[in-house]
Amino acid sequence: MSDSQTPRPPRQRPALARWVWDRGYTWKEAGEVFQCTGEAVRLWCRPFDDDSRRTPEKATMELIATVTGGEVTAADFYPAPEHVRVREDVQ
Repeated sequence: MSDSQTPRPPRQRPALARWVWDRGYTWKEAGEVFQCTGEAVRLWCRPFDDDSRRTPEKATMELIATVTGGEVTAADFYPAPEHVRVREDVQ
């Protein structure tokens, strides 16, 4: 396989994107769950490197954490610094 055919790594997204996907929600349905528009949820779920991505306000982040049972928290809306290595062997 030549370099031009090497697949790019997946673009990282906030954890909310996976939460919405796993439940089969449309953006509109997710918006109803989080008391906002579907467009707002769509923009929050854009990849971290997308200039159109938005971050929810603090009160909305708190609501998201409550609704998701802590599966999605405020920290999940910010990418981890690339230079930080996460150790999986530490509990």
